[in-house]
Parts: sequence; structure tokens; C-alpha cells
Amino acid sequence: MVTGTPSARRRVASWLREEIRGKETVVLTDLVAAAREHLGRDQDFLAALADELLPQMVYDLAQQTIANSRDTRLLLGREDAGAGAGKRTLPPIPPGAVRVKWGQWLEHCGGRHLNLMTMTKADLEASATEREGRGRLELRLAAVWRTLAAGLKTGERVGDRFSEGEIDRIACDLNLSVTVTLPAQPALRVNLDLAAD
Repeated sequence: MVTGTPSARRRVASWLREEIRGKETVVLTDLVAAAREHLGRDQDFLAALADELLPQMVYDLAQQTIANSRDTRLLLGREDAGAGAGKRTLPPIPPGAVRVKWGQWLEHCGGRHLNLMTMTKADLEASATEREGRGRLELRLAAVWRTLAAGLKTGERVGDRFSEGEIDRIACDLNLSVTVTLPAQPALRVNLDLAAD
């Protein structure tokens, strides 16, 4: 529905631009409190806010519920100093420990979530490709942050040493390889080799 009234999001964005302009430090909790004070009494704004945010809230909570169906605590493993930096090992699953709920696992595949036990080979391959893509981005960003940190002195800020163009060149120059090994054993083992090409 198109009206002459700006959306709640646009109203907040406009207010935030004015509130943040020229500030060197922004504390998000202070911004939230100020936004509540400034916008919280306007019933039309609050109704528009509910219309705009409720769908996303339902989506987020559904994703959380789906994630909770997995209970992956035992898959996370621990960093193993003997294996080298960035490599993780998984301890054996002790008897009686909480196990992954494979029968309840809902895995994202395309635009939907599927129960693991109902997934086909094509579904699994598509889901694995999605997960590998998400992992590569996180690993690449971590490598960028480490490269930037290595170029800074204690107390120095990124903007004091690097321009956005330099950061972009660093990000483009870094190439990471990720190796995931799934042996035919019951325990899942993940080996992350972070090496620049």
C-alpha cells in the first residue's frame, strides 16, 4: 500500500542519520533508548513498525527453532594446538553424552528447510555448497582482519593506516582454501587449512 507517510524504517533511518551525523563514537544502546523516547509515543509509527518488523521476527524465530533442532554442541570440537593453528579436532563422543539430533535436523536447501532424513543426494550436495559458501566468506573476512591487525601498531586505528581502497586490495589479494574431510567414521571431523594461494 503506497501512502504519503514514510515507512517506519525510513523514519528511523532519517532520525538515525541526524542523530549519528558528526559523531566520532556511537553507542547502540544509547541510540535505542533515544529512539524509544523520540518515536515511541507515535501510535501510527508503532503500527507501521509492527507491520514491517513482525514478518522478520517470525522468520528469525523460526530459524532459531530450526537451529535448535540440531544441537550441534558435539560437532564444534576444540582447537588442537598440536594440529597447528586454525585446525580443529573433535574428541570422541563419550558414552551417554548428548548426541546430535540427526532425525530432527532441519537443513536449509534452496529456499526451504528439509528434514535431514528426507533429503536426497541432490539436496545434500546443494546444502553442502551453501554451507561452504558461507564458510568461505567468514574465513576470508577473518583473514582480512588479521592482515589489517598485523599492519597496525598498538592503539592505532584501521583508518589511521589504511584507506578503503587499500582494504579492498587486501581483501581481493587474499585467497583462502578450505578443506573439509568427512571420513567414513561415525564422528564428523572438519579440517580447516587456511593458506594463502
